[in-house]
Amino acid sequence: MADPNNAQCRAGLWDKELQKLAFAIRTSVNDTTGETPAYLNLGRDPVISLDLIIHQPLPDSTSNTPEYKLIQQYRTQLAHDLQVTYHFVREHSEIYKLSQKAAYDTHTINRQFHVGDLVWIQIPTPKIDNTTITHKLRPKFQGPCRLLEQLSPSTFIATL
Repeated sequence: MADPNNAQCRAGLWDKELQKLAFAIRTSVNDTTGETPAYLNLGRDPVISLDLIIHQPLPDSTSNTPEYKLIQQYRTQLAHDLQVTYHFVREHSEIYKLSQKAAYDTHTINRQFHVGDLVWIQIPTPKIDNTTITHKLRPKFQGPCRLLEQLSPSTFIATL
């Protein structure tokens, strides 16, 4: 007997699961930022069912109640926490960016070209109204081309 929770049995219902997947992503800590996307967008993590079971909801408050001052303190603290989180995320992102660059640099080669070198030049992919026209057998490079003049460290004038 087939298991109704099996992904193969529910292959046509993938769009019904998108909200659950989106919620899981929004409430998961991101490696780059060190925070959940929900916290960065909303200033707090969303309340889930377990939170409602464990904690009692707070009563509504108006400006005439004694809780108003606590709410104002909370809002001030929240603004401060968001500012601290913003700086933390910015620092964390810079550190992560450096580690990503180091990982990328391990697989790249620093090529130096000089006037007179023979090189292959990539042919730009043709576009019509921002739509790329791809041809499977279209040549991707032309050459060899000789470098005639250096305009900047990575820009040259070349000829066929």
